[in-house]
Amino acid sequence: LLSHQKKVTVSSTFENYVPENGVDENFMTNWAAETGIVKGMDAEHFDPNGKVTREQAMTMLMRYAEFKGMDVSATVDLARFTDAAAISDWADAAVHWAVAAGLIQGMPDNTLQPQGNSTRAQIATILMRFRTNSK
Repeated sequence: LLSHQKKVTVSSTFENYVPENGVDENFMTNWAAETGIVKGMDAEHFDPNGKVTREQAMTMLMRYAEFKGMDVSATVDLARFTDAAAISDWADAAVHWAVAAGLIQGMPDNTLQPQGNSTRAQIATILMRFRTNSK
């Protein structure tokens, strides 16, 4: 899935995220910030140990797809989901794209739970669908 895997040293974009000894052993955080895939909690703060909501996950995945040059223009009516109005404005396009692309299908109770925390199983399923659908 990730096509950028060499080890590099990158300065942190976020003032509260300081790599140990100035070298980010897991440089993907800064790479994702520099490419615009992650934007932080605000312009100066990042929460690398925080939980990721479903709408945050879809937003990051859509930004990654855009970074890879994929078409992310697909959209779909979300009226079948009873909580569609709860999607944050900044995540709206990403959630519409993720549903249209078949990456998320919603919960059994016809909700998306956009502010609900993503589980490992959900993320694994979404990434599997993304990889399958992007071939």
